[in-house]
Amino acid sequence: SPRPRFEIYVYSPRVEGVHMRFGMVARGGLRWSDRKEDFRTEVLGLAKAQAVKNAVIVPAGAKGGFVVKRPPAPTGDPAADRDAQRAEGIRCY
Repeated sequence: SPRPRFEIYVYSPRVEGVHMRFGMVARGGLRWSDRKEDFRTEVLGLAKAQAVKNAVIVPAGAKGGFVVKRPPAPTGDPAADRDAQRAEGIRCY
């Protein structure tokens, strides 16, 4: 619990993601995660928190998350590495 009404998986060589909808009409966000092994658990936890917090406002929400499967190789320059990771995340989004 909570259990999504719909759970949609997205998969490609560059990205893997999940979108959970908890009702026929639901609204919610999409999150970029760095937790490759358990991003689905992270999204489910966020959905549970949303349901508790917004029970009166939005009784059935939606949450989604994705991970970048092939992050750019580190160059040793923290600023360049951060920019390259951000650019790849935006491309995958």
